[in-house]
Amino acid sequence: MSGETHSRATSIHQCFNLIYVYLYHTGCLGCKIKNGKELYCKKWYRLYSYIYRSIYLTGLIGGFLYKIYDEELNEAMMGILTPVVKVILTFECFICPISYVEVTFYMDWYCDKYLKLANTLQSLDEQLKMNFPSIQWNYHKSTRKYNPMTVGIYGFYSIVSTIYIFHIAHCRCGWFSSTILSLCYACVTGAPAFAGFLFIGNMDMLRLRFRLIRKLLQLQFVNKHTKSRHMHAEDVAKFKFLIVTLNQVFCVVSGSGLFHDFAITTSLGYLLCSKALDTKAKWYEYVFVSLFMVPRIYKVLTTSIYGYTTQKERKNCSREFVKIESNFKKSTIIRQPLEDFLHWSMHNNYSIKVGKILNCNLSLIFLTLNSVVNYILIYIQLQFQQNSIVNRFMNNVELITNDAEVL
Repeated sequence: MSGETHSRATSIHQCFNLIYVYLYHTGCLGCKIKNGKELYCKKWYRLYSYIYRSIYLTGLIGGFLYKIYDEELNEAMMGILTPVVKVILTFECFICPISYVEVTFYMDWYCDKYLKLANTLQSLDEQLKMNFPSIQWNYHKSTRKYNPMTVGIYGFYSIVSTIYIFHIAHCRCGWFSSTILSLCYACVTGAPAFAGFLFIGNMDMLRLRFRLIRKLLQLQFVNKHTKSRHMHAEDVAKFKFLIVTLNQVFCVVSGSGLFHDFAITTSLGYLLCSKALDTKAKWYEYVFVSLFMVPRIYKVLTTSIYGYTTQKERKNCSREFVKIESNFKKSTIIRQPLEDFLHWSMHNNYSIKVGKILNCNLSLIFLTLNSVVNYILIYIQLQFQQNSIVNRFMNNVELITNDAEVL
């Protein structure tokens, strides 16, 4: 995308333009940008999203079943896999469409709420701009951050997913079915991932606005300018209410995405460890499996970090009001509305959630990585037990054969 396109960005919606395009064409979110200032949805857009979903799910499930029921393709794909790897592959084929259906269903169900969230955020920006004309939102900077990121991650993930499917297929004769399967797999697994990136982007926007209000309060506090402090309290309250809407739209989406990332990372981590125990494994197999894990790990890290920084800025913004109240104890005009706001804020301490109960902060990194390591160890233990059973069976067969020869 050219710099001219970036310079035309005049709203928050344009910052996520390519994410919206990708989610629209993967059947996840049927909305478009109108005149660069408003996000809207029509019934036809939702109908198109249903068609996209049907195509991708049919291609994924149909392609996999075709490879299973074709004897040659089945032997090429399943014949060389260990039972544990077959279980992992079956689990991935089971959880992948379920996660996709769940995320697309919730994004469609809460589409109106998300439109309200995005348009309210844009209107609050315009209101702050009217009250403080010196504010420069610099939407083009956010556009330069999110649009190239979308293109890069989509291209990287599509290429790696295609190689992954062809690597598992182990058969050049089924290249057409492998191509269809890889494209559908990239869309079905990519849609929940990009819904998660949209969640990250909205957290980032809230973070920047909490920080802006905090800096405005600091300037007014230093200069003893008290004219619009009550208005800032209303602004903070409105942005805090947006956290509630953000949780309603994305809590299930982010929770489902986190579970899917955990499942894929665990499976690939086990494959990486099993290849380390295999003397016949090639060096490029390690590189490939590692590259396939990168987008998932990156999303978990960015979700945790942006959730932590957003909630940190929210708390810092509230602390500025406490400082102002302590500095203007003798001014009833200033102190009374501030006390009302702080009392309201104390009883409405909203936090960003992943799922229904998990706070979106740095503890998610430890929780995810700890769970991944534990399940990888369980998989390795199962593999060792399987190898032990196979070795005992082969030894018993050899003993029986030797006894038969002696007799």
